[in-house]
Amino acid sequence: MPMRIEGSSDIEAIFSIFHGGAITHHVFKDGKLALEIKIQYLAERISPGFTKFHVLLEKVDNIKFTTWPSDLKSEPELITEPNITFTPDLDILEGNIKDNQI
Repeated sequence: MPMRIEGSSDIEAIFSIFHGGAITHHVFKDGKLALEIKIQYLAERISPGFTKFHVLLEKVDNIKFTTWPSDLKSEPELITEPNITFTPDLDILEGNIKDNQI
């Protein structure tokens, strides 16, 4: 059952709800980002046997991911290519808004 979520604060909240889940598949095309989010315990609360959610974000641009260096001497790397960002699976910690970006 599709559900429409609009606005930065709603999008921030939905990603925080998916805390503990993982983005296991993505498709980015024509400003639309489709995500498959595997979070079985939460999906099962909707219906037994469910394991994941599908999220479609529209009007997406400027995807950025900043890495966490494995040592204190290294600088974080900024990744702007979705295929690199979402490979391998990307665990979700929380949603937040910073500098007017989610």
